[in-house]
Amino acid sequence: MTETMAAIGVENPGPYYRLLPALIARPVPGRGEVLIKVAAAGLNGADLSQRRGIYAMPPGASDVLGLEVSGTVAAIGEGAHTWRVGDAVCALVVDGGYAEYMVAPQEAVARVPAELESTEAAPLLCAGITTFNALRHSGAGISIAETNWDDSLASIEVAPPRNAGAPASTITGGRSLPRSL
Repeated sequence: MTETMAAIGVENPGPYYRLLPALIARPVPGRGEVLIKVAAAGLNGADLSQRRGIYAMPPGASDVLGLEVSGTVAAIGEGAHTWRVGDAVCALVVDGGYAEYMVAPQEAVARVPAELESTEAAPLLCAGITTFNALRHSGAGISIAETNWDDSLASIEVAPPRNAGAPASTITGGRSLPRSL
């Protein structure tokens, strides 16, 4: 691996911003972090606001935008025992996704199901967490179950607030349903 990489930086955040290609140092994963070789990056609303200069980057963040990515684990920092080099992953982070490589805390990384393309997986965590938090704060009861019978199957059951009198709904995904429950 080379010590530099291509990235997209933002020049002059604000109404006259420019996105520019840049050659920057390739990050090295620290304790509890993984280095991800980026295959796809999502276009997040925070990225749009940051380049317009109306949403400040968090303290310590790099100048490289990109909050949601997918790719493969390229290196593992000390103490990051959850992942292996070559694992297909997606991540939700504070910066760095618009580059060839980016570093993420192992807790901010999720495994990508084999059925998903990298472009489908990049925004998965942000959209999923946003949806989950909206439901959680709505007063609805939520039950999430992930099982692996023949293929990956995940389900989310959403129960309306107790006084609403409406039935619960279940959302399931996967290529096959279990033979029996």
